[in-house]
Amino acid sequence: MKIKNMITSSILLMFTFPLAAQHLDLAVNGYGLSLGNSSKITGVRINWSDDRVEKVTGLNMTMWRPTRNPNAEFKGMYLGLVGTDAKSVQGISLTGVGIAAAHSISGVHITGLGLASDKRISGTNFALGIISGDEAVTGINVGSLALLSKNGSMRWINIGGLACVANENLTGLNLGGLATVTGRGTMRGLNLSSMAVVGNGGVRGINLAGLALVSAGGEISGINLSGIATVAGTRLFGLNFGGVATVSNGINAASALACNDLLYRPSAQVFPFLSLSGGPLGLTDRPASVWS
Repeated sequence: MKIKNMITSSILLMFTFPLAAQHLDLAVNGYGLSLGNSSKITGVRINWSDDRVEKVTGLNMTMWRPTRNPNAEFKGMYLGLVGTDAKSVQGISLTGVGIAAAHSISGVHITGLGLASDKRISGTNFALGIISGDEAVTGINVGSLALLSKNGSMRWINIGGLACVANENLTGLNLGGLATVTGRGTMRGLNLSSMAVVGNGGVRGINLAGLALVSAGGEISGINLSGIATVAGTRLFGLNFGGVATVSNGINAASALACNDLLYRPSAQVFPFLSLSGGPLGLTDRPASVWS
């Protein structure tokens, strides 16, 4: 909500010009060409500033900032020098400053400052600033500064220049320049960051972090590589590498590797995975006897 309000305020805090409420419709039964601030039209609409719009289907071109549009629905193509603030935006949008919606944004959207929805964002979305969907972000989403889902999950391809953060799950290709993070959910797929990959509910797949790969409350499984430390709240499973250490509170193959009497047992699956580190070979609070 805060991100959406910030983007809306940036759109609205432009120089105010008088809004002409009049409009000229060259249309039959609501289909045709509209010039001015019409509330409903299907066809082509050209306007200076949107105010109390209800529904526009087709091509909409708006020159200046919007004002009050709590129920506005735009379907088709939206072109704006500044941006839009609406209930929902569906189709293709290209704006200079931002795109904000109270309900949903879906389709292909490109904007400058940011793209935000109080609920869902889906499709292919690019912003030079921030992309924020409070409930869910789905599709191909690139925010040059950050990609956020405050209360929900993100799926498919999610790229944030500085950070890629979801409160619930991250699924697919997830890349945060400095950090890739899930607040309480699970991270699945290809998860990358130059500094930290953090999945508090677990991290699964191919996970690469420049400094640290961490799951405070879950397991880390798959191919897990970090420059300094790979740390799991429960267990490490797969190929695990930490430049300094690999650490888990559950089962870790390093405990078996470090135990003299369990170097090799053909009858037991002693090496279902492998943990390596440049410093300590690995740490675990489980005794090696769990392998017997």
